[in-house]
Amino acid sequence: MKRFFGFTLAEVLITLGIIGVVAALTISVLINSYSKKKTVETLKYSYNIIANVIQMAKVDYGEPKDWSVGASDGTVCGFNGFDCVDSYVKQYFSPYLKTVVRIKQESPAQDYGEQYGWPFGTSWYYYVDLATGQRVIISMDGRHGGNNGGQIITYDYIHYVVDINGAKNGPNKMGKDLFRLVYYPLYDKLLFEGLYSMSYVGTNGRNYNLKQESRDDVKLGCNESSKSYCGALIFIDGWNIGPDYPW
Repeated sequence: MKRFFGFTLAEVLITLGIIGVVAALTISVLINSYSKKKTVETLKYSYNIIANVIQMAKVDYGEPKDWSVGASDGTVCGFNGFDCVDSYVKQYFSPYLKTVVRIKQESPAQDYGEQYGWPFGTSWYYYVDLATGQRVIISMDGRHGGNNGGQIITYDYIHYVVDINGAKNGPNKMGKDLFRLVYYPLYDKLLFEGLYSMSYVGTNGRNYNLKQESRDDVKLGCNESSKSYCGALIFIDGWNIGPDYPW
């Protein structure tokens, strides 16, 4: 007599089920890993765009602390915050970008909702959309002066919120595709928000010190409820999304 060996239908179905579960878990891990890697690469690319613009503007206009907007001289700003941002974007930023699709003066609430009104900095913004898909939202802060006595309004730092894949692609969330940077003209430093803390010295408020924060302090600003410092956490971890990152 000949005996035939094989699997029953139940055994085949169980095996296929196990393979399916393992495959689903593996694919999920791979997709998640790819998404994190792509996010870091695009964020680093976006950071370098801004850094390169600053370097090119320095060639034409000298040290940033002496620019018409920034820590030392704000004579071009007048009393309108939009004037300051407008001057910076049109003189020191957009001329050094060859791939600008659109420059628009508008509140982030138009595209991102009212919930993102505050995280973007002040109430004066400029969008700069690039052909490569990124959007840079620019505002200024550290304001001094005002209408009293005819003082000139000046600014100590420039905010950039980088949307690494544009407003239309989503998810439009801090720590996912929105990241905050800040530029300090006095120190010529482009940093991720939260990497350094700022403290004013003297009575006139025109000078300030920067202090680098610890990773623990940065991590406090990159958590499930607040992700303003998540770009700083990626940077401080060597351009890497670590296991404790609230992805």
